[in-house]
Amino acid sequence: MNKIFSSLLTLVLIVACASQKVPTRVLSEPEWKDTPSLDNEKRVTISSINYFNSSLTPQLENYESLGSIKVGGIQLIEKYTSILKQRLDNKVLLLSTGELVNENQNGGIETLLKDFERIGVDAFHLSEKELKMLPLSKINKTKNKFVNSNIIDLKKQSPLTSNNIGNYMIKRVNGVKVGIMAVTTFKNIEAR
Repeated sequence: MNKIFSSLLTLVLIVACASQKVPTRVLSEPEWKDTPSLDNEKRVTISSINYFNSSLTPQLENYESLGSIKVGGIQLIEKYTSILKQRLDNKVLLLSTGELVNENQNGGIETLLKDFERIGVDAFHLSEKELKMLPLSKINKTKNKFVNSNIIDLKKQSPLTSNNIGNYMIKRVNGVKVGIMAVTTFKNIEAR
């Protein structure tokens, strides 16, 4: 009985390996080509993540040859950004274009902000959604830094700022100062 079982198992394994429908690089990391820098150049890579709209849980995808697999999510973003930072020797500026939250946020906004702290995003664009849904008290409790270059606090008659919201940011990456601004299309209904 054991010989028959092991023979069948071996046969199934051989057929599976010989089939062209068996994927060999499902959900793998991206292809990589390193380009050398000249002596008088300093490399800075700017990478952005954008418009997640609170959809940071893995999505169930159906593949004909594999069945259903959960893909994406905060773990994938964290893995890809760590690969990028490692391969580029931390000469990376990681930005988020905002739109992090929505009305149907699962797991709470605090969880989402903690997840992004772990990833190490350098700056977040303070978009209309963040302004409407994230109280300044929550923004100020996180380690995440937001940038707002054009939303005006009408009471102060100056750009909206707080402990973790600046009008601009200057980051030094690989010895190069990089300026960051964030402009949003927010329409203030209180403005005349």
